Amino acid sequence: TYANVHMLLKTLNTDGVDKIDYLVCTSVKSEHCGSLAEIVKYKPVGTAYIPDVKNKNLTDEYAEFCARLSDRGVKTEIAEFGKGVYSPDYGYGFYFLSPSVNTSGKSEYDDMNAKPVSENIDAASIVLWIGYSQNGFMFLSDATAEIQAKIAETISSEGGKFYFDGMEIPISDCAAVKTADHCSGGSVNEILYDLLDPGIAIVSAGQNVKNCPSPEEISMLQLYCEKGVFRTDESGTVTITVSAGKFKAEKEF
Repeated sequence: TYANVHMLLKTLNTDGVDKIDYLVCTSVKSEHCGSLAEIVKYKPVGTAYIPDVKNKNLTDEYAEFCARLSDRGVKTEIAEFGKGVYSPDYGYGFYFLSPSVNTSGKSEYDDMNAKPVSENIDAASIVLWIGYSQNGFMFLSDATAEIQAKIAETISSEGGKFYFDGMEIPISDCAAVKTADHCSGGSVNEILYDLLDPGIAIVSAGQNVKNCPSPEEISMLQLYCEKGVFRTDESGTVTITVSAGKFKAEKEF
């Protein structure tokens, strides 16, 4: 919507962001990629990480986004397990933990492209880890409980870590988790959250539809997150800042 685009551009301008080095589109669903076409229109983008979608017309918003990327000549990369970026100059990194590699023959992208129903689209949504100054932030997009369990199994097999270009990244560094699917019923996978042990949880929720957020899932989050659960339907935009190795979450209201 216009209001969302205005808010995003205002935030970028306030923070002095004239160019977006890396843009990640986490899903073809409208609520994930809506407004991205307008952002690309007004801000130069270095690289856009996108789902491996054969039919770009699955949603009007995704088709518009892809068209704008093409018009602007933006470099695109498929977001998949093992890919990411680390900046030694600034000490930050981001890494994709799901979907599986799209050429593996066992990728969630294969199921989505073969049968683009809601469950398969959710399973193929992009799970992202951002690390900065000894703090990790997990963005679960719309990852299903099964996908979260798969991520947990992979990380557990590596002793609670994952690796990128030889770097060892402990999952227990998780300062905050952005919950999956607006914290709908069954979206909090206990095995993964046991590994994450997050400081806080952020729940993106607006008008309550399909039991989002689920009271049962919110109760589970309160047990896991000793520093609190932040809901955008109650707190507005939640802003996280990191300074001297410590993070702080602030509410809009």
